[in-house]
Amino acid sequence: MDKSWMNKKRNTVEYVNGIKEFLIYAFKNCVDGKILCPCTRCVCSYRVNAKTAKEHLFWRGMMKNYTTWVFHGEKSSHYTSTSRNSVVEEEDANDDMHEMLDDMQEAMEGRNPTNEDRGEGGVDEAGLSFYNLLRDAEQELYPGSKMFTKLSFIVELFHIKCLCGWSDKSFNMLLDLLKRAFPEGVLLPKNMYETKKIIRELGLHYDMIDACPNDCMLYWRETANLTSCYKCGISRWKTVENNSDNDGIDSCKKGKKIPAKVLRHFPLKQRLQMLFMS
Repeated sequence: MDKSWMNKKRNTVEYVNGIKEFLIYAFKNCVDGKILCPCTRCVCSYRVNAKTAKEHLFWRGMMKNYTTWVFHGEKSSHYTSTSRNSVVEEEDANDDMHEMLDDMQEAMEGRNPTNEDRGEGGVDEAGLSFYNLLRDAEQELYPGSKMFTKLSFIVELFHIKCLCGWSDKSFNMLLDLLKRAFPEGVLLPKNMYETKKIIRELGLHYDMIDACPNDCMLYWRETANLTSCYKCGISRWKTVENNSDNDGIDSCKKGKKIPAKVLRHFPLKQRLQMLFMS
């Protein structure tokens, strides 16, 4: 039986037809209407019905190296429990990005989008964003890239930016350099704005809220427009040194408002929704 479809991308006709053939074969050999699910999350550890198996394999993909279907009726003397464990370990080590998308998909399955949420073709906005992320998670960073996909590279690069405190300007310059350094056809966002759009779809974004340097208050909601702390009276903005008389003046007086302290708030609502819908 031809199993080359297992190495194809999930949006190809070969993969879709291959999954259908696998399900027919697997359920022909089952006894209670359920099979061990060979998707990348279940890795033949959980028994599921036909509908669930089909959804898992289309959303998550078939676990790698499972070329001899010993758990679904195919006979082999070489596939032992040790080899199965090696498959599981490889998936755990290399499938973090798809695992994150799996969590998002499970949360979406618990949604019941209204007609207003849906666009043309009956696909809601959240579903469209998920399909875009899934596509990026499967696209090679550049032709022949084995280490990174488009999505995994962008996430790691953005992570380094946050840890090292790069400015948006320096990040844009780095993206431009990488585009010229990598082989032709590299899939990188044009600038920081496009990068943030991808990160926001993953649910990893944060909000920046100005704060009092003495931690008295946040400039938020009803106090968002204040220019000084209502408790201690200290200015909201950083002061800059004046070279002529060494007197500190507010940065806003020079036209550029730089907050003295910033709180990075990670919205909890979306994360809780994903947790309880899963």
